Amino acid sequence: MTTLAFFLAQWLLPRLPNFTAQHPNTDVQIHTSVDLADFVKAGIDAGIRFGAGTWPRLHAQKLLDEWLVPVCTPMLLQQHGPITEARDLKRYKLLHSPYEPWTAWLLEGGAGDVCPLANLALEKVAVFREWLTTECARFPSPPIIAA
Repeated sequence: MTTLAFFLAQWLLPRLPNFTAQHPNTDVQIHTSVDLADFVKAGIDAGIRFGAGTWPRLHAQKLLDEWLVPVCTPMLLQQHGPITEARDLKRYKLLHSPYEPWTAWLLEGGAGDVCPLANLALEKVAVFREWLTTECARFPSPPIIAA
């Protein structure tokens, strides 16, 4: 399975003991990378990624909602004012990362061929997918905070 390192560390890894207890004969090997994996060349059966799920020749199933929360110091908030909509971010100098761009905020939401759909039929993929779907359904959404 391939995923992003931060998702593995912050969300998936704490839950994996539950999966291995339920499925002791299923070997889970995890590859982390920000790049999309070539499933055929790397021998990867499944992946967990963030995105709209429009990757060619891949089965995509929504697991979780993603929420982004801008943060700043109280002094910056006082200087530039609160953020109530995406265009408010233009008043702030933003820290950028090539892996987590602000494009989704600034554009208000606005890969290549890497995997055969045959992996979807693998029993180990189906078992992991079913477990992951159940775990994600138990994960609470963030509280809605009024501005």
